[in-house]
Order: sequence, then structure tokens, then C-alpha cells
Amino acid sequence: MESTKPRPNVLLIVADQHRADYLGCAGHPVVRTPHMDRMAATGTRYVNCVSSAPLCMPYRCSLQSGLYPFQHGAVDNRGHLELDRLEAPPLAEQFVSAGYQTAYFGKCHWNREAARGVPEYVPPHRRLGWMHWEGWNNGHYSYDMPAYSEAGELIHPWEGLYEPEIMTERAMRYLREDRDPSKPFFMQINWHPPHNATSMREFERDPDCLTKAREIDARLGLNLPDEAFTSYWWFCQSFPQWLMFPVVPEEFLRLYRPDEFKAPPNLNPWYRGVLGHCSVEYAAMITSLDVQLGRLMEFLRESGLKEDTVIIYTSDHGDYLGTHPGKAPFRGKGDGSPESSRVPLIIEGAGFDGAQAPVSLPCNTMDLHATLLDVARIDPAARLRGTSLLRAADRPHCLGSCIGGRSVFDGECPTRWRRRPTANGFPKGCATCACPRGARVRRRRRTIRRGRRPCTRRCASCWPPRARTSVR
Repeated sequence: MESTKPRPNVLLIVADQHRADYLGCAGHPVVRTPHMDRMAATGTRYVNCVSSAPLCMPYRCSLQSGLYPFQHGAVDNRGHLELDRLEAPPLAEQFVSAGYQTAYFGKCHWNREAARGVPEYVPPHRRLGWMHWEGWNNGHYSYDMPAYSEAGELIHPWEGLYEPEIMTERAMRYLREDRDPSKPFFMQINWHPPHNATSMREFERDPDCLTKAREIDARLGLNLPDEAFTSYWWFCQSFPQWLMFPVVPEEFLRLYRPDEFKAPPNLNPWYRGVLGHCSVEYAAMITSLDVQLGRLMEFLRESGLKEDTVIIYTSDHGDYLGTHPGKAPFRGKGDGSPESSRVPLIIEGAGFDGAQAPVSLPCNTMDLHATLLDVARIDPAARLRGTSLLRAADRPHCLGSCIGGRSVFDGECPTRWRRRPTANGFPKGCATCACPRGARVRRRRRTIRRGRRPCTRRCASCWPPRARTSVR
């Protein structure tokens, strides 16, 4: 029998590139997130949540479709959500069918269909059921973000205004002025930070940008590799952007010092000098989001909506922050390593309150999709790939990253790859991971390099491969 209790409002907040350990409630010794910490204390924090697709476009397509990347077709950022591959209506359409009004703010990154020659404009038929729309396809704008009319015309660049502040203000304006109070709402707010900012316009305006960056590098002793100054792609992901461009309000940068951030054991030696300055930018961005979350919470309380609203905070993926072992920029994501795939997941509202201890259940993006439907008491239109967190029983693992291979996450490390061991006999991700298993793998590797075998058993995890003989 269907419940006669009114359906709750659902507010989903998705940050971009916020890794799970950069929270005060997660034990980070430096970063300041009092509002997120308070939300975790009064709601539920899932400490073992991983992104099923730790890359911007694949994740966002998975969240909206309920499918893994190899099912919906967008396996990287060059892809496209292929609507003819969906097994059910997109997430927002299912909410609309259940009587919800839907509203979307910020980046969507599931559309590659350039409309009227405007690549970032998303036409109505590609909005996947979101009725109120104030968004764009892609672009990480700390300031001067785009806004489009229904005809696809750029009507206001929001010049000089910080993106999370504007997105938060627009969302509150919608709730205050545009929504129908007789219907529940489903809203998704997408904040750009702490993803590295798009500074292409500033970069192109100054032909001496890389020269100036090299001078700053020498003056501060950052010791960045030469690759960081070879292209915009390397520069924007390796050089601390805040030293040259406005990427986050100054008040948040002043909260942190470079020497506060300690190097993790798996830090790439390339980035020992720049770790502190890049971490200042990353932490300042996260604290700026925390302030916006506090604004939203206060607005919901004052407007009488908070008691009837389930609020979810998460991110699409994490960030290497200098831990990628190869020849790669400081910032990045895209594989199953913990830094890349582990994300925060905090839920507050009916069914998730009670100030309980953090939940260690391994969960992923598909579980979040199922949870959103279950919270709204919506019967799924097709078989779900995940399990609602309202119903999930204790389980030892979940499917982890599905980009470039598939991994199983067991709550310790999401890098038990479902593929053959690599050439040296170890799983791909564990050799660079900061988790206890990663430390054991690195010790075994060092033992092998010194010519000693770490054990007498011929097991795949520690027996070195035979030396290859060259064939002439």
C-alpha cells in the first residue's frame, strides 16, 4: 500500500574533485569544514564511498542514468551520454513522473551536442528532465561563469562574481520565488571547486604567462618539472593558480599556510616543493564550499523547509594531489586509486539522522542513484545497478572504478583489479596507494629490486617475474 505521507524534498549537492579525506570530520588536521562536520554529526557520513566513474563526464552520466560507463557509452570526457542506450528514463524524469518539480544549477557535462554554434549551451531536449535550468555543459569557472537564454544566447557572464556564491544564491532565489509550494522539489546544485579553475582566458591574454610562472617557481623554490611550463594543460594542473590568478576569494586563502600540509608517503618526488602551495588552494576552495553549505542550511531552516528535506553532499571524484606515480600533472583523477576514487558522502534528513557513528559500508555512485529514488519513494523504472543506502545490509565490497578497467572496493583500498596482475606481479593501483596494503606492496617491490625474493611461495602477489630474454 502506497504511503500517504508527503514525499520529502531532495537537495543534492555535487562538488567537483573533492576527495574524501579533505574534511575535518574525516580527521584532516588542517582543512576547516565546520558546516560539513556538523552535517555529518547530525546525519550520516559514509566513509567508504567511491566513485564508480572517477572522471567528470562518466560520473555525471552514471548519476543521471543509473548505468556504469561501459553501459551508457561515456567512458571518458570525450564521450557523450547516448540516450538510446538508457534502460529507464533519466533520474530527473522519474522524479517529474512522481510529481516533483526539478531544478538544476551549474555544470552538467553530459552533453556534446553543440547547439547553434554555442558549445556550452545545453538545449532543452538534452537536459534530461530538469525543468528549471541554470547550467552549462562544461567549464570550471571560479569567476565569470556563463549564463544562457533559452535561445542559447550568452546573456550575462557573471563578471567578477565567485561561482559557488552565485549558484547558491540562484538556488535560494528559485526556492524563494519560483517553486510551487504545493509540490516537493528535487534540486541538484553543482559547485565547480575544488577542481582546478579554468584560467584559459587569463593565460591567453598574457603571452608571458609561462615565463612569469617560471620566475615564481624559482623565487618560491617550487622546483616544478619542466613539463609544467610546456602547455596550458600542464600549467593549470601543476602550478598553484592562486599565485597568478583569482581562483578563490582571498579570505579563504588567508586561512592556510603552505607549511601546514605534510607530504603523504606516496607523494611523487616531482611535487615535494609545490605540495604546500597547491594544498593551500585546494583547502581554501573546500572551505569556501563549506561556507556556501552553511548558507543553504540557514536558508532552509529560516524558510521552514529543512525538516522536510533530505540533503546530500558528495563529489564526482577525488584528486591525486601529487600522488600519481607517473609522468603526470599534480592535479588529476581517472583511475581506481584511493586519492582519485574515494569521495565524501554525507546525508542528512529523514532516515539518515540520529547523530550516529560514521558508516563503513562500501558504497558507490550506483547506490547513490538508488538511494535518491528510494528517498522519494519512487519505484525504479528498470533494474537498479546499486542498492539504496536505506536498505543496504552489511556487505564486504562494492564495484569500484569502471574506467580503464574494473575494480572491487573492499573498504580498505579500491584497487583490487579484476584483471591479471601487472608485469611485476602486483595489482595496478596498490603500488602507489597510501593505504596499509600499498605500503606492504611498496616494501615487496623494494625487496625485489634488491634481488631478494620476499617469500618462498609462487604467489601472484609477491613472486617476481622471470627476466625476459632478448630475441635477436
